[in-house]
This record gives sequence, structure tokens and C-alpha cells, in this order.
Amino acid sequence: MRLIYWFFLGMCSWGALGAQPWPLVQIAEGLPGQTGPCEPDIAIDPENPARMVAGSVLRNVYSSQDGGRSWTTARLESPLGVFGDPCLVADGRGHFYYFHLSDPDQKGWGSPRFLDRIVVQRSKTRSGSGWSRGESIGHRPPKQQDKEWVDVSADGKTLYCAWTEFDAYGSKSEQDRSRIVFSAGTQKGRRWTEPVVVSQTEGNCLDGDQTAEGATPAAGLGDAVYLTWALDGSLYFSSSADRGQTWTPERLLGTQVGGWSQDVAGFDRSNGMPVLVCDRSRGFHQGSLYLMYTEQKGSDIDVVVQISRDGGLSWSQAAPIHPVGDTSIQFMPWMCVDQSTGRVHAVYYDRHRQPGEESVHPWATHVVHAWSVNGIDWEHERLTTTPFVPSPQVFMGDYNAIEAVNGQVRPIWTELREGRLSVWTALIDMKPLSMP
Repeated sequence: MRLIYWFFLGMCSWGALGAQPWPLVQIAEGLPGQTGPCEPDIAIDPENPARMVAGSVLRNVYSSQDGGRSWTTARLESPLGVFGDPCLVADGRGHFYYFHLSDPDQKGWGSPRFLDRIVVQRSKTRSGSGWSRGESIGHRPPKQQDKEWVDVSADGKTLYCAWTEFDAYGSKSEQDRSRIVFSAGTQKGRRWTEPVVVSQTEGNCLDGDQTAEGATPAAGLGDAVYLTWALDGSLYFSSSADRGQTWTPERLLGTQVGGWSQDVAGFDRSNGMPVLVCDRSRGFHQGSLYLMYTEQKGSDIDVVVQISRDGGLSWSQAAPIHPVGDTSIQFMPWMCVDQSTGRVHAVYYDRHRQPGEESVHPWATHVVHAWSVNGIDWEHERLTTTPFVPSPQVFMGDYNAIEAVNGQVRPIWTELREGRLSVWTALIDMKPLSMP
């Protein structure tokens, strides 16, 4: 009966999209004119889902011991510098890891050592209340390292990190190129392999559609790890069967209509970079790969998904996750798999208009949670009760995020209200859902 009840709730959620179904918690709020908080990420301890750690630009770290109902805030410090692009993971063995960009001289763009490596800091306690000084990944001066993302092997022993390496960030010279690189970490993140260049096709260094970006590794079953990225309107894929020591030649998955750098009114920048996840649960779709990104056709932007059931050898056609006939824009999505249930969860910004909302500001933006048992059929629910209106003068970050463990789903996102940026989560509890 519980399964029927929750299925009914999910089916109703799209029809009652204006209803706010879950408690919302503000994790942090900034000051007017301040950079951040934005670009958040969140990690949940698989051993104890009540323990969570989140981060946001530039050096914010938040911890919760009660499932996200309350949060403490701290400032992350490292002699290697902390400069945004927060990415957090939990290894299931009692440790959280906070990955970010470097700024050793604390001078930003005024230092030749700016972005000279990726940095990872490990929590000293299970609560995430203290952090190591930081380990260096991919230090290859004068090249610059940017836009990292991370996953953890199923056994929690290996950290997988992929990112974009720039010969010279922002350079207009055709001699300066960008590429996708990868490194694996062991010994609780203290030891990292020499970076491996995974991509063969290089991009420019202008941080746009012609730059190789959006590398997201996905830990598979056993020693498998998968990687996707975007470049010049195309999506690429590679895989490794030995925890990232060797990689298959890059493979073109298809085109990304509109490229990954997209135009959204009210946002100074909005990206549709691909997000890759793997189902490692014991469910019917174990081993499935899900690839989520956005495509822009004129003024319309859609969140789409491609699926592979055979380890990336073949892929489905890109299909939108929103209902047929919806012409509103959905953008900046993120995705995860709850490895205890096999369900796929996503969060994205949405400008769908309900009856009676026709007169709201054209930039008015809501936050939506979507979920699926197979990556094909999706249910949706609006999380925000009132929309926020962004400003092109305020940096909203390049991504939001979502994590799910044992039915506890925690999307995390940025809003702008009354000139202040804020970071939020929703306390979504889908425990009654049984394994598909």
C-alpha cells in the first residue's frame, strides 16, 4: 500500500505543481552586492544519512547532523588557496571530501600561480567540522586547472576526479588549448595518480562552447569508471575498466543542440554541461548510465536524458524529461542516483507558467525536483512556493546539485531575492518507495 500511496503522490505532483510538497531550509544567505553564496554542492554520508556537508562559492562549508534541518557554517582554509567550484563527496567510510580550485598566493587573477592545481581537503571528523590542509592534484605549471568534478568507487577506496586543463585560461591564441584530464586518489585522498589526458580532441581556452568542459566521472560496478564532456556542440564519452589507469579512445555520442553555453534571460551565463551518473543499486537497471544535459533551440531550452544499459556501448536518443507540449524553458539541471533504490533524481530551474501566473515577471524562475525509476518516465514537483527573479549583474553560479541516500533526497540550489543570494535545500523523504 505504501508503494501505491507514494506513486499516487508522484503522479499528482505535476498536476499540482504550484503546491509546495516538502519543507524548505535556507542554508545560507549573503549580503547585497556580495559574490556568493552560489554554485552549491552537497554530500550525504551513506553510513548515516543524517550527516551532510555542503559547500558554496567562494569558500563556504556547511555541515548538518540532523538530515539538513539545521546547518552550521564555516570558512574553508588551505595554504593552497580556496577559489570556488566546490565539489563534495562522501566515501562511505567516515570521510567527506571537499574539492575546489587553487589560489596559493591569495591574489586571484593577479598571480601567475592562480588555478595551478585542483585541491582536495578531507574532513577530520565524521561530522565534517574540521578539514585537512589540502592535497594537490594535477599541478602542471604553467597550465591552469579548472572545473573539476568527482565521484567515488562503490567500495569507497578510490576517488575519481576529472577536469579541464587550460594551457592559458582566457587566451585567444590558437596555440593555447584545453583538454579533459583525469586522476584517481587513494589512501583517503592523500595519494593521486599522475593526470591522464582522456580527450583527444582539444578546444580553445576561451571558456565557451569551443572549450572542452563539463567532465563528470561516474563510478560504475567494480573497477569501471565512465566519463563524459562537451565541446563545440558535441558530446564525448570514454570509459576505463581499471579505475582510470587506462581509457578507451574518446567516442562521439552525438550533438548538443545550442552547445553547452546557453542564453537565459536574467542570467549572465547559463550552462548545459552534461552530467553523467551510474546506477550501482541492486535494482532492475543496475549498471545503467544516465546522461543529462540541456539543448537550446531558439529561445526554448529543454532538459534531456540519454541512457545506456550496456556500459556506454550504445545510447538511446536524447529525450526531454518534461511533459510533451510544455514549451517553457528548463535549465541548469543536475542529477544523481539513489544507490539504495536505483531511482534517478534531478533538480533544475524552470519557467513553466501555471494558470494565473501569466502576468509574473518574464524572468521569474522556480526550482523543480524530478525523479524516475528508469530514466524514461519522469514525475515532477515544484519546490519553491514563489519564484525568484535573477539579475544579469549577479553571478548565480554554474550549477546546482542534488544527492540522495536511502530515500533521503537533498537538492541544493541558489536563489536571488531582494538583492541577496541564498542557498537552499528541500527535505525530501521518499523512504516508502521500495526497490523497483
